[in-house]
Amino acid sequence: MNKKIDYNTLILTVIITLSPIILGIIFYGDLPSSIPVHFDVNLNPDMFLDKLYIILIPVFLAILQTILCVFNDLNKNNNIRGTPLEKIFKLIIPVMTILITIIILSAGLGSYLEIEVVVLFIILIILILIVYFLKKK
Repeated sequence: MNKKIDYNTLILTVIITLSPIILGIIFYGDLPSSIPVHFDVNLNPDMFLDKLYIILIPVFLAILQTILCVFNDLNKNNNIRGTPLEKIFKLIIPVMTILITIIILSAGLGSYLEIEVVVLFIILIILILIVYFLKKK
């Protein structure tokens, strides 16, 4: 099989991954100097980072997305190439970047989302999609 990078998907997913930077820039002035980025089991913030990370996190994740997409496309033993499961794989980081940015922004602005519900919902959707597409294959 010919090894070829799917540039259309790569560019689209990287743009989606970088899109939360716009939210970060819009709300940057309203954020405190340090924002909560991790929570304990009681949903109390237990790790804080400088608010600049609301812009840097999508950049790091876009780099990771690029590496994973290129590796996936060039891997000669790729069994999911051209399947809907590959599209799910390539959309996980962009979607998670948007959700994580929204959660961090809301926590930084003092409006806490029910994180446990959001996380359970995300895991449930991912598992349903994976099971659906594996059964279809």
